[in-house]
Amino acid sequence: MADRVRRGSPAKGQSALEYLTTYGWAILVIVIVLIALYFLGLFNPLTFESKAQPGACTVYRPYGPFNPDFVELQGVCTGQIPKFVALFNGQSSYFTYAPSQIPLTPNSVTASGWIYVTGPLTPGNDELIASITPSWALTVVPSSTTQYAIQGSIEADPTIYSITTPSNLQANTWYFVAETYNASSGRQSVYVDGVGEAVSNTLSPGTPLDSGTTGVTFGNSAGSEWFNGYMADFQVYNTSISPNDMASLYISGIGGAPIDLTNIIAWWPLNGDCNDYSGNDQNCTSSSLSYSGTWYSNYQQPTVLASLVQQTTAAVSSSISSTSSTSTPTTSSTTSSTTSSTTSSTTSSTTSSTSSTTSSTTTIPAADIYCIGGPTATEVNYASISSSGIGTWTATTPYPGSGFTAGSCSIYNNYIYCLGGSTTASYYAPISSTGIGIWTSTTPYPYLIQYQGGCSAYNGYLFCIGTHSPSANDYYYAPISSTGIGTWTGYGTYPSSFEQSGCVVSNGYIFCNGAGTSYPWSYYAPISTAGFGSWIYPGSTGQYPLDDPNIGCSATTTDMYCVGYSPGGTTRISYYAPISSTGMGPWQVTTPYPDVLEQTGACAVYNGNIYCVGAYPSSLAVAYYAPVSSTGIGTWDSTNGIPGGFYNGECEIPGSGGGFLGGGGPN
Repeated sequence: MADRVRRGSPAKGQSALEYLTTYGWAILVIVIVLIALYFLGLFNPLTFESKAQPGACTVYRPYGPFNPDFVELQGVCTGQIPKFVALFNGQSSYFTYAPSQIPLTPNSVTASGWIYVTGPLTPGNDELIASITPSWALTVVPSSTTQYAIQGSIEADPTIYSITTPSNLQANTWYFVAETYNASSGRQSVYVDGVGEAVSNTLSPGTPLDSGTTGVTFGNSAGSEWFNGYMADFQVYNTSISPNDMASLYISGIGGAPIDLTNIIAWWPLNGDCNDYSGNDQNCTSSSLSYSGTWYSNYQQPTVLASLVQQTTAAVSSSISSTSSTSTPTTSSTTSSTTSSTTSSTTSSTTSSTSSTTSSTTTIPAADIYCIGGPTATEVNYASISSSGIGTWTATTPYPGSGFTAGSCSIYNNYIYCLGGSTTASYYAPISSTGIGIWTSTTPYPYLIQYQGGCSAYNGYLFCIGTHSPSANDYYYAPISSTGIGTWTGYGTYPSSFEQSGCVVSNGYIFCNGAGTSYPWSYYAPISTAGFGSWIYPGSTGQYPLDDPNIGCSATTTDMYCVGYSPGGTTRISYYAPISSTGMGPWQVTTPYPDVLEQTGACAVYNGNIYCVGAYPSSLAVAYYAPVSSTGIGTWDSTNGIPGGFYNGECEIPGSGGGFLGGGGPN
């Protein structure tokens, strides 16, 4: 028996081996076929998506090139991805247009497009994306074989000014890149995926671009800086489009049509040719340029505008801190590598101390409320919050210096930042479930914030409006991190007087109501890492109904709640309204606060409730809370007030609906 078993074992082993060999080859063939199908794009849903044919969408100008009268889009302009994109070989591919004069105003320019840089890259070998000589240029600046930055350059007076984004863009990935310059403000910006990642105000307002355009070039610079990869949908405007419009242009995707038909001066979709489809007849001449019909393997169509600002990382925030304070003037384009290395070294010291901003702010345990202010202006208290109200208050690290009186505080990324009050000094401190840590002095605000101004933290920045003196309607912004507040950038002037008014920040917009006695104006504007966009009047339905400055507002992502009182402080009154990227309003009356909130209380919305601390001086130690919804504020219930009272201060909740009020009134 044993002999038969031993004799049979080799036969069975051979049979098994033959089985594996036969079917193993079959499995290997299947794997090879699947890999081939993958590289042919058969598993990519974009392979079967309808694509725009060359010239499918055009700008129609019935009165000829550069005439804006009755201009309109014609054809299929619904944002379909293109059938082809331009392919540059990195050695000899380029295209040019040599006009006698391209009609750029001396005041502004915008250039935008989609790029895919093919790796590996070579540090020191820059790759020109595009330029209009001598006005502007966009360049790829490699930092490693797999990563690069985008450098934007403009020529004025006639120095070349260059700013560079962080070196965190990945080779073999699609990006939307853009550059703008506005001479009226001296503002130069470089965008990546709709977000301003490098910003400078170095140039003096009114500094014009150099004129006398000699030509347009894509893909190389005087026989060097050859671009290796894909390009698509390049648009050039005779204006500096707003951050909000830039975001919309990105969201429209790689097949997006021009967003400003009045000021578009060139549009090269690069969908199978390099013709100009702006109606201005600026067709190009190309050399060794080919077009790919299988370009979309790594492309993903942008879908949600509300999430645009959330893409920015702390590395981006740190870089803007350095580039917003200094732009690099050069005397020739050959200095771009030096500029890049300078920017990188400047940003590295701040980037390492900052974590990813969006993920941190959404994961902070928002179970506590922190209040700064009291009888001596140095009191700091915190307490837990829940659907049952405010818990027991505990004193924590006192505010330093001369104290905090009617200034402004904001919480972001496990830190609280406070500025203004009785002086221009600013401080920040870490926060936790055990209170507030050691306060550290940081960059002071340019002017005193007291009563007439306030700030809110959003996406790694502080956005501030108003000052006590001398310009109550100026506004500034600055990057924030675990090392404090960065350089303040003055951005403009609020459309009206700004005094003890109520503003909120939500979903990439700032909404403001009230502007001082007899000035009940309301405005809203987009905000991003590039600063404030243009202020928009929401119309009569969005106009705040109460003609008094002593209001304070907080918000959810969809609704705004303003608590205050009528002129003279005799009638308690509150309002609410929906807010979105299209404005605010209509306003409706909702449940009034049980006491009078003047400059003695503060409110914040969190997790379906609004919590308010303090009231008119006769009842400083009170606190109330109420549910909030799209139908307004519900019934107010009393809860634990701060022992000793609360006066001219501010209360903040991590992760709450971002609102602020200058003057220590309701937040």
